[in-house]
Amino acid sequence: MFLQGIYGTGLQLAYPSLLKPLEWQVTGPAMQPTHQYPSTTTIQFFYDDRKEADKIEAYLPKVVELLKSSPFYRNSEELVLVQKPKILQAGLTEEQLSYTRGGFYLPKQYSYYFTSTNDVFSPDEIYYSHNNPYHSVVLHELTHQMVSRYYGKWLTGISLETWKNEGYAEYMVATGCYSTKAELLAIITERSLSDRMLQDPFSRTKSWAQYRIDDYMAALVQTRYALDAKKVFPLEFMKSSYKLASAQEIKDWLVTED
Repeated sequence: MFLQGIYGTGLQLAYPSLLKPLEWQVTGPAMQPTHQYPSTTTIQFFYDDRKEADKIEAYLPKVVELLKSSPFYRNSEELVLVQKPKILQAGLTEEQLSYTRGGFYLPKQYSYYFTSTNDVFSPDEIYYSHNNPYHSVVLHELTHQMVSRYYGKWLTGISLETWKNEGYAEYMVATGCYSTKAELLAIITERSLSDRMLQDPFSRTKSWAQYRIDDYMAALVQTRYALDAKKVFPLEFMKSSYKLASAQEIKDWLVTED
C-alpha cells in the first residue's frame, strides 16, 4: 500500500511539534542524497536505485507541469527529490507502515520517495487518484516542498494548518480525478467516513501516530469544496480565516445538482 504521505511520515514532518519523534527517519546518513539523476526536468533528483529512479523520471515532466499550475509555484530548480529504498520503521504504527511511501523533511526541504514492497493501495478502489505511486507520491511530497518554499519553512511549520497542507497536496494529486460529485460522495459513503472525521481531518486532538488514510480522504473533500465549490483562491484558502466546513454542508453540496 502506498497512500501519501504518502505519507504516514509525510503526514506532519512540516510541523515542529512532530519533528522530534520523526527526526530519526531523515537525519541519519541513510537518508542523505546519493547519486544525482540526469533528469530532463530541472528538479534536483537523487537516487539509490536506478531502476526505481527511471520509473519516477518517466512521470516527472507531468508532475512539474502540474506544479506549475499552482499559485505556490516559483521554479523547479530549487526542488529536491530523493529516492530511497525504504523508510525506517521506528515510531510508525503497523497501519502507517502499510501505506507510507514518501515524506517531506522541512529543515532540509527534501521530498522523499521510498521504494516499498507494499505495492497495492486500494481501499475499496475508491481512491483511484493514487493508483500510480510514481506520480501520486512524488507529486504529493513535492507539493509540500513547493508550499513550504513559498512561505518559508518556519512560517510553514508554525502557521499552516495540517488539514490544509495535506488537503492541498491531495488536491494536486487528484487533478483530473473525481470530476463528479458522485465520485466524491463515494469516498465518504464507501469508506464510511464519520461526520467527525469529515469536518475535522487531522484533528488537533490527535497525535501524528493517530492519523489515518481517512484523514487524507476527508482533507481532500474539504479542499475540493473550498477551492472548487466556494471558489476560494489557494492563497486565501491557506489563511487562518478560512475554516473547515461542517459535515452537513459538505454532504448538502455533494447531493445537490449543479
